This record gives sequence, C-alpha cells and structure tokens, in this order.
Amino acid sequence: MTARMLALVCAVGGLSAAISVPVDEYRARRAKVQARLAEDHGLLVLYGDTEDERGNLRSRFFQEPSFYYLTGWVEPGAVLLLTEDDEYLFLPARSEIRDTYTGRRAGADDANIKTATGFKEVLPAGKFEITLFQKLESAKKIYAILNINRTSKLKRLVGTRPIESFAPLVFPLRQVKSKTELAMM
Repeated sequence: MTARMLALVCAVGGLSAAISVPVDEYRARRAKVQARLAEDHGLLVLYGDTEDERGNLRSRFFQEPSFYYLTGWVEPGAVLLLTEDDEYLFLPARSEIRDTYTGRRAGADDANIKTATGFKEVLPAGKFEITLFQKLESAKKIYAILNINRTSKLKRLVGTRPIESFAPLVFPLRQVKSKTELAMM
C-alpha cells in the first residue's frame, strides 16, 4: 500500500469514526420492532454480551451486533426487554474494583441515563426478572437470540413457554440503511 493510499484510508476511517448514530434513530428502530410485537402480543429479550463473551482487559469489548443495533449500548452486561408498549434497558451494578481497571461505567441511577440511552425506562439488572415476569402475563410469544447460552438462561425464567428467533423482527430492518449508516460506510 502506498503512502497516499494509506493516508486516504486513515482519513476516511477517521471521518466514519466521527459520525455517530443519534439516540432517536435507535429509538425509531425499537419502535418498528414494537409495532411487530403488537401484531402477535409478543415480547423481545436480548442479552447484551459480557466481557467473558466478547473481550477482556487485554482486548477491546465488542457488543452483540443486534443488541447494539437496537440500543446503541456498548457497555457489557446489559439486557433489553421490549413489549408492544414498553422498552426497558437493564444495566449491571457498578463495581468500584472493576471500574478501577476498565473505567467508570454508566449505571441505572445516573442522573442523565435516560437521555444518554434514549430509553423511557433504565433499571438495575437486578429488576430484570421481576419485570419480565410481569410482562409475561400478557405475552403470547417470546422472541430472543437462539443460541445455547442465551436461550438456556432465558428458558430458566420462562419455563415451558416456547422461545422463537428474533431474526424475523430485526433482520428486515437491518437490510435498509439509514442516511447515518450510509455515511458511516
């Protein structure tokens, strides 16, 4: 690669890194999924990745792509719960020891967390199960990422209720790119 080509690649890479998806775009994506959930009275549960799944102290953490697509949240350990009417982002508790090494992470009790995330409800991860149980009463379908680790965790909570793939709800949305996404490419 010539020096000129390298400079061009760096310039373009720097430009795309400066463009970010606005919180309202993530909110609009969730609203489209909620409209689909309303059709069959379903709910969607997506677990964000943890550091054990996608990185550690030596490498950069990468969020689960579909979770990121709907939330814009890059910190590990969060959970998304969507119903036809409600949207919740559950954030893990802070750890002073961990924050010493990885930097301070956002918490559900931060003053500006709803503005920063674009969610109507941001709760501590400890409230996920009780909220899920409340929402299960009116849900006819449960959607989630179907993989062994994630499904088994959710299956313990929902018992014998069937869990369906979230893909039909989210993947059609991902095929059409917004102006922001096109600019980032």
